[in-house]
Amino acid sequence: MADWARAQSPAAVEEILDRENKRMADSLASKVTRLKSLALDIDRDAEDQNRYLDSMVRGSVGAGRGPLGQALVALRHLRGSRGGAALCDLAGIPPSGLGFH
Repeated sequence: MADWARAQSPAAVEEILDRENKRMADSLASKVTRLKSLALDIDRDAEDQNRYLDSMVRGSVGAGRGPLGQALVALRHLRGSRGGAALCDLAGIPPSGLGFH
């Protein structure tokens, strides 16, 4: 049975409930702190991944296009060629697929 049920006076019940409330508030504050830390870690990770993906498309400065950008250019050329369009259709690459026209 809870401590407050054994208390002899209303003041004792109030003190017990106040202690329990403080304990639960401290526990909640700890959980909020952990969640905030996780959210910041996720944000940093997403920024890192976005920078990596950008580098894959653009490549490094002075190096022209990155590997993904080069692949998109190659697909554009393939799609534009006579036999390449049929090959893209066979592979299931739509005419407007992957952001190229």
